[in-house]
Amino acid sequence: MCNEENKEFQDEIKEKLQDAVEEAEEMIRDAVEDAQEILEDAEDLEDLDDLKDLEHLDGDVEDSDDAEATIPRFIRRTANGFEVDTSEIEKAFVAFGEKISEAVNSVQKGVQDSLNAAQDRANQRRKADRLAKMLPFLDEAEIHEIAEKVLAGDEAYKGIDIASLMPFMSKEDCGVLFEKSLEANDKEPGVDGKLYLKCVPYVDEAALSKLVDRYVEGGFENIRMDNIYPYLSSADVKRIFYYELNK
Repeated sequence: MCNEENKEFQDEIKEKLQDAVEEAEEMIRDAVEDAQEILEDAEDLEDLDDLKDLEHLDGDVEDSDDAEATIPRFIRRTANGFEVDTSEIEKAFVAFGEKISEAVNSVQKGVQDSLNAAQDRANQRRKADRLAKMLPFLDEAEIHEIAEKVLAGDEAYKGIDIASLMPFMSKEDCGVLFEKSLEANDKEPGVDGKLYLKCVPYVDEAALSKLVDRYVEGGFENIRMDNIYPYLSSADVKRIFYYELNK
């Protein structure tokens, strides 16, 4: 995996673990605070019936049985008064452990998914390398068909870099690809990895001259012309020079 993928993955792991810890901490903190609050109120109680007067308990209590039923589940009555039933806090710790386990499982799945994706990319690269070695021995018609399949997103041709076909494509096909990429990048810069720049060495002078026509008319503002200068005729470079000068 590349460094950027590693960083995104590590950030995701940290976020999941942090969420699990914060949720568990909140559950434990709430249970402890509630227990302490009711114990403080219960210190002065002389009889179980008096529980109905605690502001933390809701509802009307008419007898001792009902009063006992309203005691919070983390308060237990003893011979000496009341004490905290730690089972609720224990449940909070169990929930904490479950959240951590869930986060760890999610991390493990993420690691495996990332490794699988990396392996798939490596397999596709090896396949593309093997196929690229055969390209010099295919005719233009076959190259044209392969290029169309790649551009159409055919699953069988996944992983083949269209740029590897350009040295064997006709100038007409390269010109069509060049125009499509220019239009796409003018609307959304970098949308196809600036494929038009890879096309430049394989298109004819007429196609490049059309690009200059559009540029000096105020079009293609998102196209990186400075990377194309070495492939332009001196007349076209001169036109761009005076266009920039008179802006």
